[in-house]
Amino acid sequence: MRAIILAAGQGRRLLPFTSDCPKSCVDVGGTTPIELMRDTLALCGVQDLVVVVGHRAEEVVAQLGDRPHYVENPSYATTNSLHSFMVAGDWATEGALVINADVLVDPSCVQDLIDAPAANALLFERHEEYDDEQMKLVHDAGGRLVAIGKNLPEGAVHGENLGVLKLSRAGVASALRYAREEAKAGRNQRWMPQALHVMVDQMPVHCIEIGDRPWIEIDFPEDLERARMEVLPAIRRRIAGRVEVGV
Repeated sequence: MRAIILAAGQGRRLLPFTSDCPKSCVDVGGTTPIELMRDTLALCGVQDLVVVVGHRAEEVVAQLGDRPHYVENPSYATTNSLHSFMVAGDWATEGALVINADVLVDPSCVQDLIDAPAANALLFERHEEYDDEQMKLVHDAGGRLVAIGKNLPEGAVHGENLGVLKLSRAGVASALRYAREEAKAGRNQRWMPQALHVMVDQMPVHCIEIGDRPWIEIDFPEDLERARMEVLPAIRRRIAGRVEVGV
């Protein structure tokens, strides 16, 4: 399986930590989100990586080396994650994982996504409460995605999207169609999940709950601190435990 990693953005909300590197390359305790995602995917048997770069692309290349294929989003400063996916579209036509590079997640969650029988699926976590920044979702009784967005009414929300997707060939085609239509219309600030909002009318997208397994999306300085102090150590403990029992 191929993974498309979206790593073009600067992460201005993380300044000053991202003044000289993209947010996928900030230090989270002796490593970086992009390195951790590479290692997470390797643990899941995914070695075929396509990385979309933009801001300080050389920093990403320095961390990952020449093994991945790199695709540049030259308009990264004025576009968003959907546009980055679009520029890598030719590399995803047979289906792919599509992952935000600022996410730290327990590898077992990614393995669950890969192993899921659903052709199109995403990972999500339930919360007691939700804030305006979270990419929220609603699913039906069978776990099929119904709606996704930041502005859903809280009473209807079932969870927060992690930013880790699995798309089939048909799913990729649907997302690319939407991305190209939006780009042609000059609407370049779309998020990748907005393509899913359209896709649910065309094909099933299954929602996979991660339970209490550790993860975080690093958007703000407080996220970075939590990643360093809580999330990364928890992920490392879980990986070490699985290695010890031979899983």
